[in-house]
Amino acid sequence: MGTDERLKDNIHGIVFFRPQLKKYLAVAQEGKRVLVLNIDGTIVSDLVKPIGREFEFEPANDFFSSPESNFGVTDVTYLDGIIYASTGYSKGDFILTIEEKEGSWNWGRLAWGGKGDEPGQFQTAHGVYAHDGHILVANRAAGQVVKFTKGGKFVELFRDIPEKSLVCNVSYKDEHYFFNALQAIGTKSLHRFMPIPEKGCCPQLCPGI
Repeated sequence: MGTDERLKDNIHGIVFFRPQLKKYLAVAQEGKRVLVLNIDGTIVSDLVKPIGREFEFEPANDFFSSPESNFGVTDVTYLDGIIYASTGYSKGDFILTIEEKEGSWNWGRLAWGGKGDEPGQFQTAHGVYAHDGHILVANRAAGQVVKFTKGGKFVELFRDIPEKSLVCNVSYKDEHYFFNALQAIGTKSLHRFMPIPEKGCCPQLCPGI
């Protein structure tokens, strides 16, 4: 797809989305950029490391304005007009946003996270996934799947994920969440969660996969 030389760089995460019936792909190229492109491979926007003035979140601005900062983008997802990018291979470890204006995609004002153990912080925000109006983040080194509002407010942790599972990503299909773990749990590295029907309860691990 496409002939642009930038497409030859490593693609670590990808999402297909359709705002206003237009068809796009966004790809996360770890250590390089986020590309937004048409499905014929034509690049629409090329977002490289932020310079540190883009966000309404000072920890992200402080980190990216430092000459020692790196841009370890790992994954992308899309929800309600916004691309969300996880930067789990960055020492900063943030969720950043990208928004469209007049046909060009640029860094949005919203960002959250940062390296740490507090609710809403990350120890390698490796995968990011939009579902049911929320943003789910696979917090790999912490062995967590973390649920946020689309505005970045912490909601809950998925429960019963075994320690040291190193969850890389999460998805949803047919009333189950699925995640892949870098470290096998028992003999399996792919597992599923079943949503609990009672309002306010978080998903729990199911046997069988």
